[in-house]
Amino acid sequence: MCIRDRPDGKGTYVPVKTEGVGLNFVPNTCDKKVVDDWMRFTDKDAFITTRRLMKDEGIMCGGSGGGILWSAMEFAKKNKLTKDHRLVVILPDTGRNYLTKIINNEWMFEYGFITEAEYRKLTMEDSMMPEKRSGDDIPLKDCACAEIKVLKLDSTIQEAWNILKKDHLILLNASGNAADEGLKGIVFSKDVLRVISTGKFKMEDKLNAIMKLDFALLKDTTKLSTAGKMLESRDYVLYKREDNKKVFLLTSGDVMVKLSEVLHLQWFG
Repeated sequence: MCIRDRPDGKGTYVPVKTEGVGLNFVPNTCDKKVVDDWMRFTDKDAFITTRRLMKDEGIMCGGSGGGILWSAMEFAKKNKLTKDHRLVVILPDTGRNYLTKIINNEWMFEYGFITEAEYRKLTMEDSMMPEKRSGDDIPLKDCACAEIKVLKLDSTIQEAWNILKKDHLILLNASGNAADEGLKGIVFSKDVLRVISTGKFKMEDKLNAIMKLDFALLKDTTKLSTAGKMLESRDYVLYKREDNKKVFLLTSGDVMVKLSEVLHLQWFG
């Protein structure tokens, strides 16, 4: 029995985080004639199985390996396989390249693959953090943070340059209206500076040529203490308000200001 995995989705192309699958083409090495069944899995299926395989079996594989194993287990259930059957699963990758992704608890939470409660539990186990922390009862939507500006996909680098002289990053979507759904990419000031200083692009070139597609937004209900823990290893986190769909940037300084207010600490600034 030959099984091939593919990401979950209704169209021919679905953006996925599982590297090595989900591309919008079928490689020439795939001979559909010898495939007996096709199993479909999601990023979450793959990543949770990958982490479980490491924890329970001590096997450190990549996300696609987790997806293959999940598919195999679902195939076994679907076909009512018993202990008398033999099912071979090949895991052709290692988890070495995913230390900052699948194996990283913050990354898993930031992209929605584990819940905030699960992340906090894992954090306490890893770092001996106390169960109760300052900011546990403060959602991010109650914080005063810098709003991230949104430009249209066909905006020029010049338009971004004018904004990024002051701001750290901008987001892109089809309309340029933050209230509209469908954020497509992110552009950092350092990226604009690099492509202009090296002469690879001109000011009149389109911004979508240098945007990055990979970014994550926290929910506005995320606790300030959770974001504060994440900020121990990064400069900022982004979160999206559900009421107006705007995106905000939270720094460790913002956390300190808010905690000073609620804890009645003296703040000099």
